[in-house]
Amino acid sequence: MPVPGVLDPRTRLTRSAMRAIGASAVIHLPKESDVRMRLATPCDRRARPARERLRVWDGRLIALFCACCATSAQASCPDPTTFTGNVCSRLSDTWNDGQGELLVPFHTYHLPFAYTQEKIDSFVENTWGLGYGRSRYDAQGNWHSLYAMGFRDSHGKFEPVLGYAYQWMWGEAKGAHAGLGYTVLLTARSDIGHYTPIPGVLPIASLGYGRGGLSMAYVPGGKGNGNVIFLWGRFAF
Repeated sequence: MPVPGVLDPRTRLTRSAMRAIGASAVIHLPKESDVRMRLATPCDRRARPARERLRVWDGRLIALFCACCATSAQASCPDPTTFTGNVCSRLSDTWNDGQGELLVPFHTYHLPFAYTQEKIDSFVENTWGLGYGRSRYDAQGNWHSLYAMGFRDSHGKFEPVLGYAYQWMWGEAKGAHAGLGYTVLLTARSDIGHYTPIPGVLPIASLGYGRGGLSMAYVPGGKGNGNVIFLWGRFAF
């Protein structure tokens, strides 16, 4: 019968065996940083400071915009009667021949039929921001633009956007004029995939006089989403 505190002889090990086991049994303790990383939940990892994410996205979008501009500036476009040649010519001519524009986003209007008044009151509608663009009129008197801007979204978070815009114009470029067209864009929002890039095509319209103008884009949607009119000012250099 085993005596308390005394090992059963059958389980005893020789001193040499104990030393051998002790020499090979190295215990690896995890580093504090490893433990912290393993204990961090997915929500913790997503909760990095907002300015860190914005800095990364701001840099990526600026780099992408500059790369597109450099490519279009140096591009030797194929036959402009083809689709790719036409797109290349539009971008290249707009960047090379266009004039600079200061863009000032300032307001977002949420259509009342899509939202309750309580929900509208919770939104940030004065979406101030800043941007830069290059625009030109073609031989037919229609308007082309390449642009990039950043502004506050409806939740007060930073939203970047860059794209190409085209408008059929009425009036005089140096006088009163109006336009209607579309924009092909790339944007990103904090509440949609944590700034995952979102491509889009939106209808746009504008009113202007001389070098200044007011532009607007309509974001379609359903009940409780979209149905927004986004407004910004344009001032040509």
